[in-house]
Amino acid sequence: MKTGIFLSALGLEPKQAIRTAKQLGAEGIVLECDSGDFAPEKLTKTARGDVKDYIHRSGLEISALSANFGENGFADPADVDRRIDLTIDVINLCFDLGAPIVTTRTGEIDEDTESSAYQTIHEAVRVLGNYAFERGILLAACSGQSEPEKLKEFIQETGSPGVKVEFDPASFVVKGSDSFECLTVLEDLIVLACAGDASYPGEELGKYVSLGEGDVNLREYLTLLRGTGFGGFVVIEKAFGENRVMNVEKGVEVLNKLLSEL
Repeated sequence: MKTGIFLSALGLEPKQAIRTAKQLGAEGIVLECDSGDFAPEKLTKTARGDVKDYIHRSGLEISALSANFGENGFADPADVDRRIDLTIDVINLCFDLGAPIVTTRTGEIDEDTESSAYQTIHEAVRVLGNYAFERGILLAACSGQSEPEKLKEFIQETGSPGVKVEFDPASFVVKGSDSFECLTVLEDLIVLACAGDASYPGEELGKYVSLGEGDVNLREYLTLLRGTGFGGFVVIEKAFGENRVMNVEKGVEVLNKLLSEL
């Protein structure tokens, strides 16, 4: 397994963030492409080549691209076509950059498989999964919006070999769920793993916290991941506190240390 970070977590301009990610000990980076400097509409063909070359010359891999266009994902029938088009643009960018994965929020999956909300999300994810797979890319649904059993069933029902999972244990802990049980349910689908942490004090909703400060046993999490055969990137998505770089640096140090001991 390899260590990665969401580049946006550093809060720096792109080139400085890329250099810093390498200096901190990361092996890969995730680019957020729903807005900002890496939005597809801001990168010409030449610019895409420049970005790809700069990252590789810096000694990093592009772990994934993130295409999250809102918490409700593809659930809104009035807006779903626009969001599909935006996601296709990110998949095309992913292809141009030579990256393997696009992550996205599907929206909460309805228990009623006959409902219009379910059908809207289902068709969008099926179409996008197939489009991505034809280009050698995987579409990874972010975990935590739906129960793991429901997410697994939903993905299987799309029938698309291109639809997988980005797993974040904190996304389950923050709701009071057992993240390791959730991992076991989804283990065959995980293509990108987050090193996230959260605390759940027994209230309606917990909160995300820095690595090591919450209820996720990171050593056990990484051991379980390794046991599933997962060999991809484990990425730090969030930074906390006033000094975001220092916060990410501590997380990378902890992650690299634990990975070296597995």
